[in-house]
Amino acid sequence: MALGLGVLVAVSAHTGALDGAAAVIAHVSAALTGSSVLLTTAFFVVVLIIVPTRRPPSTVPVSPSCQLTTKGA
Repeated sequence: MALGLGVLVAVSAHTGALDGAAAVIAHVSAALTGSSVLLTTAFFVVVLIIVPTRRPPSTVPVSPSCQLTTKGA
């Protein structure tokens, strides 16, 4: 999280020397653009690395002696 915040501050700092409302708009726009890029990057990391590593469910057969039984009700 600190790395992402540092990247957003660096992106916002490189928007140029503006005064007043124009500076606020430029900094906010740069921060939103940078955060969108970070979220997109994180999404692709999840899709490309984490999702393919899921394993199919185990298909171990269950023997009849291992099944639960209920005694008369």
